[in-house]
Amino acid sequence: MSTSKGPGVDLVPHQFQYTSIEGDASIVLFFSKAGLAQGVVKAVLEAADAAIAAKGSFTLVLSGGSLLNLLSGLVGKKEPAWDKWHIFYVDERNVPYTSPDSTHKAATEILLSKVPIPAANIYAILEGVPVEQAAINYEGRLIGLPTSVLPRAANGFPVFDLILLGMGPDGHVASLFPNRSQTAATHGWILPVTASPKPPPERITFTMPVINAAKDIVLVAAGDEKAEIVQRALEIQALPGSLPAQLVRPAEGRLRWFLDVQSAQHLNITEWENKKAWPRSQ
Repeated sequence: MSTSKGPGVDLVPHQFQYTSIEGDASIVLFFSKAGLAQGVVKAVLEAADAAIAAKGSFTLVLSGGSLLNLLSGLVGKKEPAWDKWHIFYVDERNVPYTSPDSTHKAATEILLSKVPIPAANIYAILEGVPVEQAAINYEGRLIGLPTSVLPRAANGFPVFDLILLGMGPDGHVASLFPNRSQTAATHGWILPVTASPKPPPERITFTMPVINAAKDIVLVAAGDEKAEIVQRALEIQALPGSLPAQLVRPAEGRLRWFLDVQSAQHLNITEWENKKAWPRSQ
């Protein structure tokens, strides 16, 4: 005997749905990696100046990997009001600060130890605790910040001044990986990741709603090895959740893709005005 209640009754919705938010990103192309680095530094300094003028503080969210090396050009700059900067991590591995896998370690070596940002304004993961506790601790510290430093959007999510995002070869951003429950989350600010497909397995990560609440997002990709995923992310309409970078769609902020010519080599930008051709599904 069938127990079905009929078509369309008691269906469980898929964790990923096509978004109703129109993508409105701009592409900024650089002809060399050095030019890309200069562009990232310029974007950071401009965002800092605007935020400090508006509210007296600047919140910068960093990603790990090769993106951090692009920030070395900030060292030696005299004009920033460094004491008004606040540094966060869009994701972090649950490892000691001394580990070579620690994004905080890399950021300290490349930038933070060389500029006078107050230690109290650098928000690193809590060491030596289970990843679930580390996520709760990090979220609690963010919630505890005054709105003069970290304003809230109408939906309650924090509004960071600038988030710098990298993108993995599978299209992941932060530690939001394809088709994972964390990537689909619509609540919460910080989530634990216990089985990352990329080692080390334990991490904490911003949720996608927190990323999309930012005032400004710069998504950076460079090199031949990123050319395929850049083309897929920008020109192929993937199934929801299978390319997390496509879920980066700020509700009210600005999204810019900073690419070098190597990472952009497979794009067909001259055809983008052809509404019949884009976006493609394959």
